[in-house]
Amino acid sequence: MYNDAFNGKKTTESVVHEFNSSDFNSKLYVLACNMKGEPVAFISAKLVGEVGQIPTLAVRRDAQSQGIGTYLLLEIIDRLQMAGAKEVILSVSSTNTKAINLYEKNGFTPYAKRSYYFKKISAND
Repeated sequence: MYNDAFNGKKTTESVVHEFNSSDFNSKLYVLACNMKGEPVAFISAKLVGEVGQIPTLAVRRDAQSQGIGTYLLLEIIDRLQMAGAKEVILSVSSTNTKAINLYEKNGFTPYAKRSYYFKKISAND
């Protein structure tokens, strides 16, 4: 699901590692399934002090623009608030306009930008 939503290359091992980490709290992970019981989206969060952090909101491409992301976002914000969060932060790629619109529509405002650098290397480097 993550790889479909983000064109990623997340491995099964990395997912298992995430679920086995000390940060894992089953109340702050929500999986959404379609009427056939197939997973179509998930959101994960953690609480650090009074700050809720949302590292991932992923919706399969064929399930986007149906309100699933909004539902998951509002649900996890409620859960974070019940767990003691006073604020919630997340990050999003500046090119992911769908996600930016979703977050801004639900009261999030940008406060910082990150710069990423890369360098292509060859076998001769």
